[in-house]
Amino acid sequence: MALLFSAVTVTAGEDEIELLVGGIPREYDDLEGWSEFDDLMYFISEETEVSVRAEAYLYGEGESMRASPE
Repeated sequence: MALLFSAVTVTAGEDEIELLVGGIPREYDDLEGWSEFDDLMYFISEETEVSVRAEAYLYGEGESMRASPE
């Protein structure tokens, strides 16, 4: 079994956070619920440009599965 996870960097204005999340986040809902991400999004204005960069990794061998439950 191989675990699939991503190292995610979220930048909003001058603020930046880094997260390890299960799977590959493809939309906002995939990051919602992570407290650091929610806190960052709560305190920015609607005009703030947000960029998200995800680097996916596999750990182990064999069939891959998400590193955390959905």
